[in-house]
Amino acid sequence: MSVQTSPIGGSQPDLSKTSNISSEPFRKRKLPCDIECSCSDDLREMRSEISRIGSLLEKYVGSNRSNREKISYLLIYLNKLLLPPMKDHQKTKLT
Repeated sequence: MSVQTSPIGGSQPDLSKTSNISSEPFRKRKLPCDIECSCSDDLREMRSEISRIGSLLEKYVGSNRSNREKISYLLIYLNKLLLPPMKDHQKTKLT
């Protein structure tokens, strides 16, 4: 039983030809974060705005939850106050 091998360089690109390399796109490297660029002030400002909006949303959610709990408590309280008189009224209406 003989094992066949692929020809030398069969699956690898031929680096001696520049036409193969020039058609491939080149990627730019990311700059380190500590290098100042012209947009760094804008990014800093946007980050602070986003954090401010996030804190406002957290406060809104907290106050919304608190208001919902108060309304729920008040509805239960009103229900307890109004149900007994309504039942008495219905009993007298039926007789």
